[in-house]
Amino acid sequence: MDETGLFFRMTPDRTLTFKGDACHGGKKSKERITVAVCANMDGSDKMQLLVIGKFQNPRCFKNVKSLPVQYFANRKAWMVSEIFEGWLRKLDRKFHREQRRVLMLVDNCPAHPAVSGLKAITLKFLPPNTTSHLQPMDQGIIQNMKIFYRKLVVERVMRDIEAGREVDYKAITVLDAIRMLHSAWHQVKPETIANCFQHAGFTSLMKPAMCQQPPEPPNVSEAAAVAAPPRDHGNIWERLRVAGLCIPEEVSFNDFADVDEGVSVAAIRTDAEIVAAVRQPDDNSVSQDDADEDDVDDGMQPSAPPTSADVINALAVTRRWLETQTDVQLGFSLVAQLEELTEQCVSKSMKQASIKQYFSLA
Repeated sequence: MDETGLFFRMTPDRTLTFKGDACHGGKKSKERITVAVCANMDGSDKMQLLVIGKFQNPRCFKNVKSLPVQYFANRKAWMVSEIFEGWLRKLDRKFHREQRRVLMLVDNCPAHPAVSGLKAITLKFLPPNTTSHLQPMDQGIIQNMKIFYRKLVVERVMRDIEAGREVDYKAITVLDAIRMLHSAWHQVKPETIANCFQHAGFTSLMKPAMCQQPPEPPNVSEAAAVAAPPRDHGNIWERLRVAGLCIPEEVSFNDFADVDEGVSVAAIRTDAEIVAAVRQPDDNSVSQDDADEDDVDDGMQPSAPPTSADVINALAVTRRWLETQTDVQLGFSLVAQLEELTEQCVSKSMKQASIKQYFSLA
């Protein structure tokens, strides 16, 4: 498991403004979230992403009851020991129910405390100052996920331009970022993860001969090349420039994808801050002044949630589109599963309606 910072509102034309900024605080921190990525060494078990933002209930979460990630919040949008411990204990309960024994490797930092009483997880810390060599997530897995995320952002920008809309980076909310992150993480292939573990020196315990000698330090650039999809995005870049987006000539897609590589994700907390957090557990609350200044996505009014009829119609359109494609049997199966899930949700909501509501409708 490892964390990374993400400038979630970043559009290509703003790359130079943010490049190389560790973003400890200030205005740019309003556009940063922290994402924790966790997977096993063969890529067969990618854990649900953990996302940390600045606000517990941003306005874009209105009407939202489920998210595809685990979401936490604090004033800095940083990983802190309380979030890490809560996440780890929840994961430990899951593994314990599944009767699994898991060795969890994490970086050695103050935001990752030793956690006692774990039943299924054995927690091990990587030696200090070895993350760039021994942390598989830093060998290209996180970079791979960010490439897919940035591609989704670019596609969104292209849609805005082609529809004649002004490109507004503030229109990307935390909820939009969560949706795109979930899609990006889904696109990271198991073989990519396995390759990055191998480049970090991890080999199967079933191959003792390979484990007799300590592995040579991996070549990070080679690992990144193994992890990343082809990065020839010149065509997209040129299309954006022709469409009128002001991307500096010296900015490449690689610069755009890696712009937040060195962004801070945690900080050492003072004793006073720890005591304050214990005395005031709701550390996520902010004053009205803070909210007016910091919660920049509050300017976006959330749209009304779709009705069950909207969902059913959308699935019908999706099925008709699939019928015009080839080799999409998996798509038909997924649509059928979504239709079944929709029916279950509709049935559940009808059961929850009271008898008074029934007669008022009658």
